[in-house]
Amino acid sequence: MKNNLEIVKCEICGRQSNKIIARGYDFEYGTLDSEFYYMLCKDCNHIYLKNRPDSSLINKIYPNTYYTVNVNSPLFLKGNIYRNKLKFDIKRIKQNIKKRKITHIADLGCGDCARLIELKKALNDDKKSFTGIDIRFNENIRNIAKANGIEIVEKNIEDFDFSHRKFDLILMSQLIEHVYNPAKLMKKLWECLNDEGIVLIDTPNWGSLDFKMFSKKFWGGYHMPRHFNIFSKESLTKLAVLSGFYVYKTGYLPSPGFWIISLRNLLRLKSSDYSKSFFEFLNFSFLPVVAFFSVFDLIAIQLKFKSSNQFIIAEKRKGNKF
Repeated sequence: MKNNLEIVKCEICGRQSNKIIARGYDFEYGTLDSEFYYMLCKDCNHIYLKNRPDSSLINKIYPNTYYTVNVNSPLFLKGNIYRNKLKFDIKRIKQNIKKRKITHIADLGCGDCARLIELKKALNDDKKSFTGIDIRFNENIRNIAKANGIEIVEKNIEDFDFSHRKFDLILMSQLIEHVYNPAKLMKKLWECLNDEGIVLIDTPNWGSLDFKMFSKKFWGGYHMPRHFNIFSKESLTKLAVLSGFYVYKTGYLPSPGFWIISLRNLLRLKSSDYSKSFFEFLNFSFLPVVAFFSVFDLIAIQLKFKSSNQFIIAEKRKGNKF
């Protein structure tokens, strides 16, 4: 197949004959020249990438210019905006683990380990262990993690052997949409959690206003071709339940990033670096833009509308099985 693309079925129910709802290209990085197709499964309300890059293309679709590791990217998180996001994340995590016995903590797709480091400071308990797993770390991150007592594992999360590890809390933020087999990963997580352990998942959600405005091609939540699955609240809950979990909390979070990326895609602005375009103020470091879309989403959530970022909290209950 062109560019080593594989044709797949819905990961939730296995249905293959579905409706094309979007088509487009790698607007952000231009790594592959293929046109990509997103399908809507009518049976389980799930969106998935029909022709996705196979595993041989992982390093290509996540280039060295990718925003998480590229300080010159307009989407690179830094400064006060990043610090405030971390504070928001830590506050939310602490609220959801209150009164729980949490000793062993893992962050899957931990990136620069900043969230784990801040969580360790906030919990202030030397008996707790913290593990970060990601596909790639640079030397600076390795040194920072070591200095802060964070164990890091450099591994593709889908290849990691969880069988010898047990955790009480697993964080998985903006990751499950990237994996090839989310059902298999969720069952691995169930197996490696202690009884009454919980997993906190944040992932893109479709159905918000920005999705409706840009859904046919430019919506940032597609992140073509790196987001293989776009969950609805229903399909994400169904996946967790089928994997043996009890889902006891769901909700939506502000998502200024997808507004910004959608507009950048529409304007053909790359994510690898800044251009000379007037519209480069649409970036993750320009406070007025980030604040505007954050407030917009917060108001929408209060009014019971969806945003493009959802979360679920799922528990492994004693004695339950998938």
